[in-house]
Amino acid sequence: MFSHFITMLKKDYKLKKDYFQIAEDHIAQKNLELLKLTSLIFSVSLVFFCTAILLIFKKWSVIPVSLLFLLSAVIFFVVSFKYLKSGHKDKRTITALCLLFEATVFAFAAIMDLSPRLNVGVVFLPLFYITFSICFIFPLWQIISVQLIVEIIYIISIMLMNNPYTDKINIPTSIVSLILSFLAGHIRLKSQAEDYNVRMQYRYLSMTDSLTGILNKKACEDAIREYLDTTANCYGALLFLDLDNFKNVNDYIGHTAGDQILEETGKLLVESFRSTDIVGRVGGDEFMILIKDFHDSEAVLKRKCTMLQYDMCQTMLRFSVESSCSIGVVLFQNTNIEFQDIYKMADTSLHRAKRSGKNQYVIYNINEEK
Repeated sequence: MFSHFITMLKKDYKLKKDYFQIAEDHIAQKNLELLKLTSLIFSVSLVFFCTAILLIFKKWSVIPVSLLFLLSAVIFFVVSFKYLKSGHKDKRTITALCLLFEATVFAFAAIMDLSPRLNVGVVFLPLFYITFSICFIFPLWQIISVQLIVEIIYIISIMLMNNPYTDKINIPTSIVSLILSFLAGHIRLKSQAEDYNVRMQYRYLSMTDSLTGILNKKACEDAIREYLDTTANCYGALLFLDLDNFKNVNDYIGHTAGDQILEETGKLLVESFRSTDIVGRVGGDEFMILIKDFHDSEAVLKRKCTMLQYDMCQTMLRFSVESSCSIGVVLFQNTNIEFQDIYKMADTSLHRAKRSGKNQYVIYNINEEK
């Protein structure tokens, strides 16, 4: 029983740790959006609250700290709005902003609770404990640390005031709310991590070719298109690879062996290029590779193609198949180009390689054209 509990804790810890490592950009974006939204809600609520006091409750007056907090909330809204619009995602800056806003809200709530002018049975701080535990996405230790520090200061302040009413009401209420907020934060964080994990699995499946494990046609083309669109004066080489006479392979040794050859081809391509390069299967026996930031000469690219063809032949021989591959290549350096244009050039180069007797490669250098 105890060992099962420990195993659950370890799995839960790993789930959350992986979530914060893998989804750090997503978390930063979410927290920034939540900061903008919550600071706006607090600003509007305080304006409404202060206006209601002045218009409806004539005998009451607005506490100065409310106006100070209103100003703070507006500043947080403006900063988060501009930061979100700028497109920056510095995770440390966003986390610091959110934690500072949370601390500001807690300080305001504590002052309101301890104000002798509002000793009417309303306790604000416990409400905000629970609200913020399910609002921003922070590691649980950060949530616990901030709220524990606030709670200690809060209890000390109450004891120094020596008010029997706040001793009996505020302290027990805040402690119970603190415990509930930790539980709520844990449940929310676990749910968020599990949901993100499931969505990433579905996204991976939607982008991956089920047979080879590399990118499918759409995901590969989208990734190449994004690289070309977002990189000014980019350097690179696009390779269009096609297995020669692959139909004969399926006809003579069967589709099962053919699938195994395609699977091995996918593995070979992943091993032959860098992890930053884009590798995908774009047809039955057609593969596309984008070598990013390729600053080497055309001679280096020729050696790369020759080695790739040799490795491909060796892969085929493991299945007792004497076959090869043809490669069409487009080399572009310090230029801007659309995906559709470079795709057509690579396709044309591949057809020229096929017509040249197969097991050939044809390189089209865009810069030579210029």
